[in-house]
This record gives sequence, C-alpha cells and structure tokens, in this order.
Amino acid sequence: MARNRTVEPQTLHDGVSRSIRAAPTRFACPHRLHRKRTLAAAPAGTAAACSRTSAKRWPEAWRQSDVLDIPDVLHGRFQFVIASDVFEHIVPPVARAFANVRKLLAPRGVFIFTAPFTLEGDTLEHFPDLHEWRIEQHDQRRRLSNTTLDGRRQTFDDPVFHGGRGTTLEMRVFTLAALRREFATAGFARIRVADEPCEASGIAWPDTTSVPIVAYA
Repeated sequence: MARNRTVEPQTLHDGVSRSIRAAPTRFACPHRLHRKRTLAAAPAGTAAACSRTSAKRWPEAWRQSDVLDIPDVLHGRFQFVIASDVFEHIVPPVARAFANVRKLLAPRGVFIFTAPFTLEGDTLEHFPDLHEWRIEQHDQRRRLSNTTLDGRRQTFDDPVFHGGRGTTLEMRVFTLAALRREFATAGFARIRVADEPCEASGIAWPDTTSVPIVAYA
C-alpha cells in the first residue's frame, strides 16, 4: 500500500509551477484542507503562486467548495483547482468528484491532484456499496456498519483512518492506471505525473508512487 504523504502547498507549487502559465501575483492557499470533501480553487485570470498564509486570511478570490455539490454558477470559472489528499476519502462513486472538478475549470484550466496510489492493478475500493453507514466501537475495535441501497447489511472491521483513529476514513487506494482512466472519463485532455526532481527546491521523489498529478482541461 502506498504511504499516505501530504504534499505541502509550497512544495507542490514549486514542483509543478511550470505547468501553470500565470502572472506572479501571490494568493494564499491552505496549509491543509480541513474538510475531506473540500477543494481550493482560484478564479480564471488569477495567479497560481501559493504561500503559507493562514486559511483565515485567504483573499476573497479563493473559494472552498464541496466536490460533491458544485453549483452550476461555478462551472467553467476557475483557472486551477487543488485537491491535496482529498479524493481517497470521498464516498463512492468517486467518479462524481473527478467530473465535478472538470466542470469547474475554464478552458486550459489545471487540476493539481495528490492522493496515495500504487502502480499495479486497479483501485481498491474498501466500501463500494456504501449508502447508510456509521462507525461503531466493538470490543475496543472500530467497525464500519453499512446498509446498502438494496437493504443488505455489511460490516467491516478495523477500517483505516488517516490522521489518527476516527479522524478521516480511507475509502480507497488508487492505482495510477485507474487514475488515468478517471481523468480521461471526466473529460480531461491529458495528465502529467509530476515525478521529476526539482533540485533548486530540494524536491526528490524516492519512488514514483503518490507523487503529484497535473490534469489539463
């Protein structure tokens, strides 16, 4: 299983900035996204540079949006969207989230994406039939109880959480091949796996799993 690695926004910017053509105006971006269905996005015409300014001081140009509930008024309005270690926590089917990000982007817009992924096989969905579910404590162990859409009862022992027990539930482990398929199905023109080193910024990837991906509208 790929390790869960959070790419800091400044590091992410340094590593993939060549993919974004914009003036060097600075805008704040989050140290970490607090809600695991949340995206950070900047309107078309704004710049790509990031800083570590507190989320409480974000300019009005920045928005946070629920990736499963994108209002029509935002379609096509954003030059770039960042999702840092978000998509592995979105309830299935995750294809909705990829499609919604594509709807947000203006022509030639860019989606900067990170999530844990492996290089072989297909995405492992832990709970493919998730519908009405809850986390329970059972004999000092956590258990996910689910009732599927057709009424079947399911239980899953020892679900995986990121950020500590009971914090953020891992829904899946992606593979690179499956991610390529998700981006293509959502309507992205192409993607780039940003696994190149950037010595000037001290970036070196010890392996090619879970590195940033840049998807182009």
